[in-house]
Amino acid sequence: MKRGRSRNNQGRPNQGRKPNPNRALESNGPSVKVRGAASTIFEKYKQLAQDATTSGDRVSAEYYYQYAEHYGRLVQAQTREKEKREEEQRAQRDARQAEYDARKAARQEQEAAKQAKQSQANPPEKPAQTAKAEAKPAEPAPTSNGNDAPASMQVVPKQADEPAEETPAPVRRRVRRPRVKSETPAPE
Repeated sequence: MKRGRSRNNQGRPNQGRKPNPNRALESNGPSVKVRGAASTIFEKYKQLAQDATTSGDRVSAEYYYQYAEHYGRLVQAQTREKEKREEEQRAQRDARQAEYDARKAARQEQEAAKQAKQSQANPPEKPAQTAKAEAKPAEPAPTSNGNDAPASMQVVPKQADEPAEETPAPVRRRVRRPRVKSETPAPE
């Protein structure tokens, strides 16, 4: 099978793309091979340099410190890149929020102007029940009709100007016929 370039890059190097900070790197240092993220490799070389220093091998320690310094710079670059991305995202989020707040305020102003215009065109009307209550003073309920029943149980006659209460129409219920069982012969 023929191996070719991938179609997504189309032969171009990493143009405009940011390196992945979690990408596994492979380092072939002096007498040791280290794999992992840049921060992991940095810590590993730092530890190897400290071990070489305690064992008295100054040359190996210097090599390890140089490798550690290189990967430390990679970690710093990745950290700066991450902070820059976060700042850009924060600025975009703040701009979207400001735009949303401006639209919301404009919508509320339009709604308030519309309501003010409607209230000027149509003055508020009094409800019918309130007007009726103001026109007719309430009569106290009779305390006794010659009966000894309490006032809450006595029947008060309807007056002509009060609307009559409508009785609800009876609810018709659907009646189902019972099912007829079909007599089928049982399988033998």
